[in-house]
Amino acid sequence: MNEIITWCNENSGFVSALLAFLSIILSILAIIVSINVAKLPYKKKVRVSHALNWGVTQTNSLIGLGISVFCLNVGNRMVKTDFVGLGFYKEGRLQKLYAFDRDLNCKKEILTSQSVEVVYYIDELIRIGKQVGDVTLYACSIDVEGTVSVKKFGTVEKILTLLSNN
Repeated sequence: MNEIITWCNENSGFVSALLAFLSIILSILAIIVSINVAKLPYKKKVRVSHALNWGVTQTNSLIGLGISVFCLNVGNRMVKTDFVGLGFYKEGRLQKLYAFDRDLNCKKEILTSQSVEVVYYIDELIRIGKQVGDVTLYACSIDVEGTVSVKKFGTVEKILTLLSNN
């Protein structure tokens, strides 16, 4: 132990340089942490999910009505969506699927901890299947900044089979 103290006393410049280097490293680490903490209130994150919609007939049996696509804002700021709904990939690009016979307003402002639901009825799914074939459908959300969130749903035929089997 005495040898270390003697060496440090004789080489005070080296020890000072070492301490200066360590303080610079700690300062850089503190700056990185403070920048990341400052960004937290502006974090944008959405979760996309889907569900099958069921109804009950007069004989108390289930009947498939369609599917719902949900977009939930789990971030810390409002998200403005350009599209919420179903889509499929064709040649590596996401193709959006809109409703045929009704106005489907996909442009929404979703506040923190709020969600948006878009419903596709079974007759629309049948028309989608006839128009684009048995493609794999995705529940998707695209915001005005271009961020795409998707969740795989299944093929058109598989969804229609699930809805028709009660």
